[in-house]
Amino acid sequence: MVDFSRIGIAFSGGINPSDIVDFVMLAESLGYESAWIAEGHGGDQFAVLAACAAQTSRILLGTSITSVFVRTAPTIAMAALTVDDLSRGRFILGVGSSHRVQVEDEHGVPYAMPLTRVRETVELIRRLARDGRVRFRGETIRVENFDLWFTPSAPHIPDLSLGRIPENGGPVWRDRRWDHPDPQHPCDRRRDQTPRG
Repeated sequence: MVDFSRIGIAFSGGINPSDIVDFVMLAESLGYESAWIAEGHGGDQFAVLAACAAQTSRILLGTSITSVFVRTAPTIAMAALTVDDLSRGRFILGVGSSHRVQVEDEHGVPYAMPLTRVRETVELIRRLARDGRVRFRGETIRVENFDLWFTPSAPHIPDLSLGRIPENGGPVWRDRRWDHPDPQHPCDRRRDQTPRG
């Protein structure tokens, strides 16, 4: 019997959301550790993860990744904290910048200062999860007053995974260490191409 206890399964576009839920249920029954839903093409990742949360009890559920450009930081926080609550703490939030083609050409949003945008998004989400309300003035994000209007299950952001953060054409996680303690989620690299953290 194969041990899947440290292996995850990932889904991108091209699969119907209801089929993803069925596959995640099967993955859980086979002992997979985690299931990851990409953003870009296909169903809404947070809606699919909420459906998965309702049909499973052990498998970890995560975004792979949520773009900090196509969703606002408060919207990401609301969705993440909602799925974390529905999954009873099994949610992992994967955030990243995505890439210029998807952000600008497909969503019509300017793609500028991706590393700064990721850092500010993470900071805003952490504050909102902790305090329930946030006022934020950064270089790329300005929020005058946002109130969560519900109490998160845990006063912290769900586990955080950082995806590819291109700046000047290359993934940051290969070029420099970020002073951030959370794990990285390099979904398009082999293990031997990924530096140890």
